[in-house]
Amino acid sequence: TDVNAIDEAAYPGFKERINALKAQFPNWNFKILYTDLDWNEVISEEYVGHGNSPRNQVQAISNYQGAWICPCGFAAGSWRCASEDAIKYMMDPRNSLNASDIFQFEELTNNGYDMNQIINMTNGTFLQGHYEEITRAGNNTGISPYFIIARMLQEQGKGGTALTSGVYGYYNPFNIQANGADPISNGVAYAQSQGWDTLEKGITGGIEFLSREYTKRGQNTLYLQKFDVDNSDGDLYWHQYMTNVSASKSEGQETRNAYSKMGKLNKNSHF
Repeated sequence: TDVNAIDEAAYPGFKERINALKAQFPNWNFKILYTDLDWNEVISEEYVGHGNSPRNQVQAISNYQGAWICPCGFAAGSWRCASEDAIKYMMDPRNSLNASDIFQFEELTNNGYDMNQIINMTNGTFLQGHYEEITRAGNNTGISPYFIIARMLQEQGKGGTALTSGVYGYYNPFNIQANGADPISNGVAYAQSQGWDTLEKGITGGIEFLSREYTKRGQNTLYLQKFDVDNSDGDLYWHQYMTNVSASKSEGQETRNAYSKMGKLNKNSHF
């Protein structure tokens, strides 16, 4: 749907913010997804699992204290249940319609890449030297290598974790099924079931998983992988890649920083 067709009375603030971005970045393209979902119903569905397995969590670090944390008392290491206000803030696209946070809405399609920048993004991280399997799998699945790298760095940090070090004999760089009371054991078990006994296999297999289970099911942006409000596959809410309520925002910033370093922030992007 064209941006200028937005009903400002029903959706205040969207047209103004998007047009401001288009004026700043003329090569950016926008299309509007109408979910036909009720906002209050969506927030209610996202604000579940208190005290046991919350659908949305925040890491109790300096930026996410106080009003960000649900009063239910849930704690798992440094993670806490996200408050209703935190979910509302992160789910409202208007709070991310700026040049820093917009990339959580970029389509994850592989539209080409700069190999030098791929190498730069992986240098100094646990992915150093693995740029060939990243770009090869990205080409095979049609997924942007920039997103692939940002997702693994979001999940594992630049130095990696036990799921990327090989200490358990298997590798799960995307943290697939690494959840529940013992996420490491669960993540290792899944990697073992897939035969991912090298980091290369874990990278390639994880990318294929993302393609099959998310991008080809209509969840083709970081936002839609975090918040399953696209009903193209007949399911809603439960099919979400991560519980970290701010993950799509921070992953998008990784991609944005890569484009900025290349001098391609104003490239032909589709949001």
